[in-house]
Amino acid sequence: MKTAFWGLLVLFGSYWGFLKYPDFIFKHSVEHRDFVLLSPEPAGKPGIEVMDKAIERLETSPLYSPGRKFKVYLAGPGFLYRLMTPFCGDRLGCSYSLIDDRIVLPVNDIASAGTPVLVRQALYDLVQEKMQPLEYQFLKDWKLEGYAESVGGESVGYASSAVCGNDDVPEDFRERLEKRLVVEILMSDDKIGFMALLDANYSYEHARSRMMLRHCGK
Repeated sequence: MKTAFWGLLVLFGSYWGFLKYPDFIFKHSVEHRDFVLLSPEPAGKPGIEVMDKAIERLETSPLYSPGRKFKVYLAGPGFLYRLMTPFCGDRLGCSYSLIDDRIVLPVNDIASAGTPVLVRQALYDLVQEKMQPLEYQFLKDWKLEGYAESVGGESVGYASSAVCGNDDVPEDFRERLEKRLVVEILMSDDKIGFMALLDANYSYEHARSRMMLRHCGK
């Protein structure tokens, strides 16, 4: 029994050590402005334009302040990504502000992730930094996703009418656009900042109805 206990303790300690100090695997790095890209193998595409566009979009958010360093681990789409993201993460990425402004992405180069994903994860990191861990875990996803889409998402610059269902746009795109427009209407009409919005008790369905009335007349 004692042997099993100590074995589990050593295993857990080793895993935690890996999570905290994974750089022995990610030996290759590229630093550009506020991003440090780390990968197990040399990145084939440095993605300078992606990082420049991400900074340009992040600068429009009051959450962002220049001079910080986001460590972006390019873990690839397989086992290594899942190993590094036990407590968070989805098919797009994971952020750990409690460790070291860390972003983990399931890609081999930043160009494959794209600017919207990089902006999204950087914003998630900035929000985490301003909140208690439990507070962050219980946030409404639509608020985070809508704000990230508003700052640097794929739907920025597209007509709001695409949310009405009349245009031939993919459903996942329409959902992202919908959340973005809901967040933008609440912040604009109710004169509320994003961090205050996170604490506010808004019903998504009610807020969505306001948005649909504004942009679709229904």
